[in-house]
Amino acid sequence: MASADAELAAGAIFYSIDILLDELFEDVETLADAPNAAQCDGVLLQLEGLPPQFAHLQTPLFARKLLVTAVDLTGRLCRPGFSQLSSVAEELLLRLLLETTEATLDIHDLLNDGVQEALGSFRENVYEYLDHEWLYDPAMDGIDQAPAAALLGVAPMSVDDWFAPFNASRPVHPYAAGSATDEETGEE
Repeated sequence: MASADAELAAGAIFYSIDILLDELFEDVETLADAPNAAQCDGVLLQLEGLPPQFAHLQTPLFARKLLVTAVDLTGRLCRPGFSQLSSVAEELLLRLLLETTEATLDIHDLLNDGVQEALGSFRENVYEYLDHEWLYDPAMDGIDQAPAAALLGVAPMSVDDWFAPFNASRPVHPYAAGSATDEETGEE
């Protein structure tokens, strides 16, 4: 991988942060009058990239918490010293950011093998585990509830757990803490 490819990949990630955040803002607005993403009549730009079996739990509150988490994550990504993701929500958001980055590079005919290798290297270094990918595989539903899951260090995978910090040394934004699905009761 050439340094030019790594620089292009890094620049594309940085550029795609604006796209991700703008589209999440649009999703929050689109979802504002719907009970959840599954019942939303509008087009959701980034929320549609989340595991579809959870769309009925993606409420307006969930979308706002995801947006705040995205702002927090992308701000940390742009500062020196970024080291680890803090929650399943951040893992999923990084996945959305990388998909947006690849699409942006592809649209501009810049997604060559070297850039793909650089993005792959970034992916390998930033993700500690790939548990969040199981959310996209219906065959893995409930894997976090298996008796061996805790022993293997599998993160809890319910939607409410997506915003919970992996541990005390990796805090999440205070707005994102608490339930993301208790919209009707006003609890957060």
